[in-house]
Amino acid sequence: MAKHRMANVGTTGRVGNVIITENNIQMALDQLDNATELILTKIGMKAERYAKKLCPVDTGLLRNSITFDVMEDELEVGSNVEYAA
Repeated sequence: MAKHRMANVGTTGRVGNVIITENNIQMALDQLDNATELILTKIGMKAERYAKKLCPVDTGLLRNSITFDVMEDELEVGSNVEYAA
């Protein structure tokens, strides 16, 4: 997933008026990345279903070629069939 820049606070310390007893920033960022991937996957599944539902069918080649892919923090829905617009 995406790379994040973390504040340099070590494992304990003070940032302004906040006392840090344990630095869980990386864990929180990892959980955010996992949640983002899960959300994009769910959206991709719905978008794929919707596109297949609206797709005209003759042989079924176009409908069967519609897929989605989650890459980093991006979602791509489409077809590799030449006549897909």
